[in-house]
Amino acid sequence: MKKILLWSVGLVVLVFLGWRGYISGHGEEYFRQYLDGSKRLQQGVVHLELKKYLNGFSSAEALVEARFSGADVSPLRNPLPIESRIDYGPFFFSELRPGLLRITTHKRLSELLTKKGAEELRRSLERPVKIDYLGIMDWGHVMHEELLLSSIRVREANMSVATVSPVRIEGTYRLSDLRGHWTLTTPRIEFENPKTRESLKIEGLSAGMSIQEIEKEGPIFGRYSLNAQRIRAVFANAGSRERLDFGGSMRIGLEKTTPKLATLKLGIALHSEDNATRTLWKGIHSASLDLTLKNLGIEGLRRLSALEKERQAIQERLATAVGGNDDLAMQKAILALQALDKRWIDIYNALLIPRKTTLHLEETIEASQRSRLLLDLRYTGQPLQGDAMTAMISLLAHADRLAEGRFDLTLEKSLAKRLYPNGIFVLDSMVDKNLATLKAGLYHLEGEIKKGKIIINGTKYAPQELMMLILM
Repeated sequence: MKKILLWSVGLVVLVFLGWRGYISGHGEEYFRQYLDGSKRLQQGVVHLELKKYLNGFSSAEALVEARFSGADVSPLRNPLPIESRIDYGPFFFSELRPGLLRITTHKRLSELLTKKGAEELRRSLERPVKIDYLGIMDWGHVMHEELLLSSIRVREANMSVATVSPVRIEGTYRLSDLRGHWTLTTPRIEFENPKTRESLKIEGLSAGMSIQEIEKEGPIFGRYSLNAQRIRAVFANAGSRERLDFGGSMRIGLEKTTPKLATLKLGIALHSEDNATRTLWKGIHSASLDLTLKNLGIEGLRRLSALEKERQAIQERLATAVGGNDDLAMQKAILALQALDKRWIDIYNALLIPRKTTLHLEETIEASQRSRLLLDLRYTGQPLQGDAMTAMISLLAHADRLAEGRFDLTLEKSLAKRLYPNGIFVLDSMVDKNLATLKAGLYHLEGEIKKGKIIINGTKYAPQELMMLILM
């Protein structure tokens, strides 16, 4: 029995050491895969270069240099050295998933700043800020990351105070295609000026990002969200103090629906938490807006993405030329930027597809009663031709034939008076001319847009004709 036990223990040890030896032998290769994924996620904004990799049997030490392109990132150091420790598996982490590498980085915020920036930060911070990163690559080459930023409390010379609770960023993504999701959370962010007694407090702040696909020469397909459970603000206004107490969320998504088509979605929602806020919001309790653009041409999105990347590169050259007082380089960069603007015609034609691209908009406002705007339109325009000026003239001349669809509006009259005091007579005029109805304190208007005409109650009107009818 003892021999069997000893053989079993010995076999486990041999297997473990064999795995460890295999992993350590490929440690730098795995770490470079991790760096390559991080580079692709940064989309050229941050360039990462492995400067040193000291390998061992159980662990390794790595030095990575990060360079930031484009906008000035001062007081952040540029380039920025990042030292990491890599521990080799096999080991198990959450849900007994086996891990290949464990990457850890521990920094203080002051270490990421220039000497001048670090000195200024130390004068403002009440305590040092720590940054701890943990990244685990599992056996399926999926990264599991967590970054924790300790609480921050800054006090400026004018006595204004900013406090940020610990910030946690967690993410899981596949290194092969970067498909995954990330979340950022922090319990509370506060800004306060004791001198003016103005303040801003944000509670339950969270942000999310999920990636469906990153094209090599195209856009990022995925979803993004931002949510604040409660926002409380106190500010001075015309000698008095106003208070706001509300919450809100925002989401945006660009998703590939077919190999050639994509859908863009945007959603915004706000809700008030007290009567003072509702009073400032003209009696509105909550409001939401949802917008969906379906069947956008992915080729147009690719061209737009390429255009923006070229614009960024030219702007970097322009900034370098300005810094070096190189007039010739500045003129070339300016001409190159102007040339980019001529490509909007190709982007427009590839992005909007006649009879396929649609827009759906729904806006809801809750006050004493519910107001709602519904808009469903289908793009019916034609591809633009000629130079930029000719295309623009053609676009303006045929603006009334760019879309067809329907609209439906329900609007509370008392809310309309508060929001549009100078326009209420237009709605009343439409009621008088049987273009809209007014029942139980709600205006209601619906109709269609077709072949350049606005159709209400079966009657077709040209846009100018309808406007003249309302205003007469």
